[in-house]
Amino acid sequence: MPAKVTLKKIHNAYPKLKKIVIDIDSYNKIILVPQEQIENHLKYISNTKKTLPKKKAVKAKVIIDELLELIELDAISDGYLATWKRYSFKGYLSMKTSAINSMLFKIKTLEEMAEIQRIKNILAGLDKDSKINYLTNYKRQLRGSFPKDMNAIVEEDEVYCFIIAELDYWRDFVDIKPKIEKPITTFNISERIDIEKLYNLLVDHKFIEGNSTFEIEKNKNIEFKTFKNIFLDIEVKELKGKTVKWIDKSVTRKEANIQTLYELLYLLKQMNLLPESDFNTNNKNPDNLYHKIGNCFSSFKNISKKNPDCYSFKPQQKTDRQIQLKKLLDNLTITFTEE
Repeated sequence: MPAKVTLKKIHNAYPKLKKIVIDIDSYNKIILVPQEQIENHLKYISNTKKTLPKKKAVKAKVIIDELLELIELDAISDGYLATWKRYSFKGYLSMKTSAINSMLFKIKTLEEMAEIQRIKNILAGLDKDSKINYLTNYKRQLRGSFPKDMNAIVEEDEVYCFIIAELDYWRDFVDIKPKIEKPITTFNISERIDIEKLYNLLVDHKFIEGNSTFEIEKNKNIEFKTFKNIFLDIEVKELKGKTVKWIDKSVTRKEANIQTLYELLYLLKQMNLLPESDFNTNNKNPDNLYHKIGNCFSSFKNISKKNPDCYSFKPQQKTDRQIQLKKLLDNLTITFTEE
């Protein structure tokens, strides 16, 4: 004969059911509180309309699991089970189980998202090696002392998956230094040339716009200062948008004559007053000849297409104005230094 079931034994075995198990019937089976009280009790601790605090959700799951266990053991009074309306007691508990599991999954997801964000915040302040050490230690903590037994559990954990993905990324990460673009600079004219005289000659003969230093002294002459700067080998950003306006007119077009500007530059190169490096025409080089011209002189379009000699950079000496430039440069006083 089976041992006598008592309320005390039931309450000890199922402590969460003390408020629900109220009696034992003549068949040695459990009688619970009425259906309405069961529903109200579980409604209070398993409100499916909002996410409960985790402790309440876990408590609700324990109560439901224990009630389902009693049903499986055939320990609940048949008479009590027969009093349930609309659906069976087991059906009701199964429905509640689905709701609680869904809620616990939502809670777990929120917790994992918060933990992942916390880890991201920590990683943001660490270098590569420190990141790998932190992630490796965290992975070890998640797997515990029995990594093989934990595989099935941790591999479903979002935090663990995040840790593994981050470890893979940082182990393969190569710190690629940003490419430093070479700055565009102005022309690097030799100190042997009298830059003020060159400026005045180009102004007087209408090659560039400006006032000579005889009209406005050089310390106050903005045009002269700009002209001097475009031959000082400085970054073009230091020009602050100021350029020299080339005003020599084209014979065939109503625009500035870029051929005479090229002639000036090639004559200066031929006289060893401008270095070879100023005549780089490689498109991949940001500091090439065309970028220098475009940033130092105004009034020009299609600068690269109008270069008369993009290979040897030799003076043309074909037009009167090109020949005139040669004569102007011949009149300059060039200081020769002993090497």
